[in-house]
Amino acid sequence: MVEAIGQFGPGMKAPSYHEVRVPLLKKEVAYTNELLQPIRASWGIFGCSIMSDGWTDRRNRTLINFLVNSPSGTLFLESVDASSYAKTGEKLFELLDSYVEKVGEQNVVQVITDNASPYVLAGKLLMEKRCHLYWTPCAAHCVDLMVEDIGELPRVKGLLEKAISLSGFIYNHGIYKKKDALRKIFTSDGWNKSKWPRDEKGKRAMETVLATSFWKGIIYAMKIIAPLVRVLRLVDGEKRSPMGYIYEAMDKAKEAIKEALGGQRNERRPLVSCEEVMSGLYDVIERLIPEVEIQEKISRELILYKNAEGLFGRTLVIRQRDILPVAEWWDNYGASTPHLQQLACRILSLTCSASGCERNWSVFEHASGANERRVRPTRSRLQSLQRDVDDEPLADETESDEEEQYIEEADNNDLDGDDDEIEDEALLNSFLDEDDE
Repeated sequence: MVEAIGQFGPGMKAPSYHEVRVPLLKKEVAYTNELLQPIRASWGIFGCSIMSDGWTDRRNRTLINFLVNSPSGTLFLESVDASSYAKTGEKLFELLDSYVEKVGEQNVVQVITDNASPYVLAGKLLMEKRCHLYWTPCAAHCVDLMVEDIGELPRVKGLLEKAISLSGFIYNHGIYKKKDALRKIFTSDGWNKSKWPRDEKGKRAMETVLATSFWKGIIYAMKIIAPLVRVLRLVDGEKRSPMGYIYEAMDKAKEAIKEALGGQRNERRPLVSCEEVMSGLYDVIERLIPEVEIQEKISRELILYKNAEGLFGRTLVIRQRDILPVAEWWDNYGASTPHLQQLACRILSLTCSASGCERNWSVFEHASGANERRVRPTRSRLQSLQRDVDDEPLADETESDEEEQYIEEADNNDLDGDDDEIEDEALLNSFLDEDDE
């Protein structure tokens, strides 16, 4: 902007307060909406997900962000002050229903919210009224709840309390990664000569670090939680749409946790021969496709896919199944079954999480907080300022996976030479080495 002003040269007249506040703002909003028109147009082709997530700002207001996600990007719709009805399922249903109406019921495949009781009721009411879409609990929120429940297990809870106490004492994170260094600290001459061995917190920290049972407990907890962390990364990522991977990812996580706790893995079957999966597929066809004639065509086309007929039987196409994201694969090679192709692309390009809503929290709080105190715009003008913009992508998923590195290190280090522990660590490493796909 400064460069453009300099290029204009002397004599430039700055716009007035009114010009910035009214005509220029309206012009900018219109320009932004024009840029986003291709994304809105894609909703009718691939479908979209309405994402909703609530939060509490510093003024103790309950605000709910609404965004629309599709393969073309994520758009911010609006942020609503729901302080007076955030815990009322019927009111939340009316709110969700109004956004389905705004986006267009024919475009909406699912509405994603968190798994709190009012939203469960709102989702049930929404599906009763809107017979051709789904209410979906946020997968990231569900995994978070699972991890919280694991944290309440007696063995894990006691371990976490010790780890939190230790972490507070040394003000450090990644406790297992620092195991060797920590042990050296608490057995060094410098430690013994300091005041901390006589301090109560110091004593407890030293006992924790030097206890073999503590580090074995760390491995135990990580073996249980690590598979769920991998699922969380999948549903929170933006490199590919997670819907085509979430079922198998959760299935693998359950099997890994089961084995970590001493059980036996079940024999894996192809998903196309799994009654649960096929029953779910037919439920989706009947719900998302209202025309019986199209349902019949999809049913016939499924046979071609299962028998690898037409394009599905070509060596190149089969090879690409393990290379391309599933939605892209169907878009490229599903021409032999056009109705099934459209349904597959519509489903497999969906997100599973409402995490995109969270990345707008601080932005909106700034707009509705600091700016409100400064210029006190009207509610309608503030909503105009909240332009539909592409949601910022997450950091590259190739960032270091520290938790998995910690566990791999555990597999390479014998804590006390015990054979049982070596077997435990080998088991841990075996499921971390599995293909993340």
